[in-house]
Amino acid sequence: MIQGREPFTLDGLTKYEVRQRLLRERLAGGSSCAYKDLLRAEGVLPHGVPGEIVLQEIVDEIDAYVPLIRAFVGEQGIITQDIDISLEGFTLKGSIDTVAEGGFLRFRHADITASDLVRAWISHILLQMNSTGKAMQSRHLGKKRQAVFSPVDNSEAVLKDLLEVYWLGLMKPVHFFPASAHAYAKVFFRPDQDEEKALQAAIDTWNGSGGYKRAEGDNGAYHICFAEAAPFDAEFAELAKRVYGPLIKHVKEDRL
Repeated sequence: MIQGREPFTLDGLTKYEVRQRLLRERLAGGSSCAYKDLLRAEGVLPHGVPGEIVLQEIVDEIDAYVPLIRAFVGEQGIITQDIDISLEGFTLKGSIDTVAEGGFLRFRHADITASDLVRAWISHILLQMNSTGKAMQSRHLGKKRQAVFSPVDNSEAVLKDLLEVYWLGLMKPVHFFPASAHAYAKVFFRPDQDEEKALQAAIDTWNGSGGYKRAEGDNGAYHICFAEAAPFDAEFAELAKRVYGPLIKHVKEDRL
């Protein structure tokens, strides 16, 4: 269908995809100029001056971000470490990108989400188990902030618990919603451990209120699975604590 109006900017998802493509291109040694020409040829950008302004903003952001990544990567670059772990009837095989000192490094030019933290946390635990006693410090770089994971003494027990939650989720739809559960756990694991405030933080995230940009409760899959059930019950609280409790204990977030 032909659009009835001329776009003067990029929508959020398209801008995100352009950022990630440019980031990969720059890390591979490509130039920003060549990438600009490619985007113009693809017709991704708005025409004329608006397109040039949007693109230059993205180029400036990525060109400032790339040195941060390279500073953590170091001269040896990214080192791929193979993972092969058997635990409680599960076998986990794959590879994880590490840096010279052995810690996990992940980066995404976007705000750090609860899902980012969980992915990084699982990689951190697997590396810790694979390190034969060596203390691991891992890092996820976001757009403006970073999450740094400290060494885990009981990595096998933590992984075992996560696998139990995973297995439970294979058998039935569980009341675990990453963003709302993270909001709940962040408040609950403060020194005062206020259950009521933690629940309100989860509700705000679920509804998209309280300063949150997107309502997690708008996810269509959640409506199908939980339309007739209250999502924030005892199971939700238990799973939020089990998944995020050890993570919160071992992570520190600060500005880049």
